[in-house]
Amino acid sequence: IPAGPTVYTGGLLTLVPDLPTLLISHEVVVPGRVMCVTIAQRDSGFTTFHWNVHNFGLTRDDIMRVKNMIARQAALAHSAPQLYTTILVGDFNIADGAIDHSTATSSRRRATSRAAKPGDALWRSIFQMLTELGSELPTHWDEGTQSAVKIDRLFASTPPWILCQTRQLRRTLSEPQEAFLQQLSDHVPVIVTWCSSRSLTSSRSRPLPRWVYSDPLYATT
Repeated sequence: IPAGPTVYTGGLLTLVPDLPTLLISHEVVVPGRVMCVTIAQRDSGFTTFHWNVHNFGLTRDDIMRVKNMIARQAALAHSAPQLYTTILVGDFNIADGAIDHSTATSSRRRATSRAAKPGDALWRSIFQMLTELGSELPTHWDEGTQSAVKIDRLFASTPPWILCQTRQLRRTLSEPQEAFLQQLSDHVPVIVTWCSSRSLTSSRSRPLPRWVYSDPLYATT
């Protein structure tokens, strides 16, 4: 989408294949900061809602609008995962930890010093509707704190019973500090690939009952 109303609101780019089998539309939710691309397959009707976000300078009302839209889409995806899926990807500027590189020998994890922002709780409530698929590796170099943090993240509405039956590859293309020192960027590209290893056309193929993967203890094992 084009840049926002000022030079400080940037812009977003989502690339999709130009195929006659796809119906593609997009909605600018926040100019320069949030967009949603809808991709529908003409033959099967399978629909993907793909969100691209740069969480910078967004108001509480902006984030609430995103939350309400994703909640409706996620409800569709959860009720019929063979027909709908929601993907949320972007630079959220919300770090869940950091790796300290302030000395040559240090690689220990520590709590990040990035200050929490008023909208962070709203974003975390959105994240809870979905499943994070990104790598645990850091994606951004914070020169001020001399630490690498993960703020570029990817989430999907794909339910756990499907994820258990997929093959996944999650990686970054380089170390954030290395890219920063080479003056390429303070962010590094993140690649997430996952595909089904077998047909998921029947609910009987679920390897786990819903009450198991819905239990909070399941996430800790």
